Amino acid sequence: MGGLDKSKLEEIAVQLRKVWLRSNTLVFDKRLTCPKMLISTSIESLKDFKQANSLVNSNNEIQQSELSVNMTRWIRPATNFVKVNWDVPLDVKERKMGMGVIIIDENGEALLAACDSRRNVLSVEIAECQALWRAMQLCNDLNIHNAIFEGDAKTVIMEVKGDEENFSYFGSLIDDIRN
Repeated sequence: MGGLDKSKLEEIAVQLRKVWLRSNTLVFDKRLTCPKMLISTSIESLKDFKQANSLVNSNNEIQQSELSVNMTRWIRPATNFVKVNWDVPLDVKERKMGMGVIIIDENGEALLAACDSRRNVLSVEIAECQALWRAMQLCNDLNIHNAIFEGDAKTVIMEVKGDEENFSYFGSLIDDIRN
């Protein structure tokens, strides 16, 4: 992989996570945090993560007194598969969305990280559909056929997986994604 080195990809991954958390804060807490804080807290979080990983002793035991972490673990895809994660922050008041997509292989190596933005987006469902559609386009452009798509948009995911026709305001997007 010639584009970005590992440390740059780590920074991008942490920043995308911060964008996701920022959007959740807006949606669930109705608070919009300062975008400038996103970069500074991303750098701080990455430092904390690296420090936490350095606390693993020779027996691979985490020193619990110095570290409290959410122990959610990434599960690798099967051989010859990739995981495609997508997420969006949405500013409903400004009707603007951002989107982030990252494609990771079975070894945990990032194959692609991309972001984009759109204007005149009125709902989270439409934003999530557009991001999923973009993730699928990227896979198609890269000739990736064995992909596992992961996102936090439960409504969109359930609709895409369902068999029934969707007559909601974002139903045509669901139909496009299914096809």
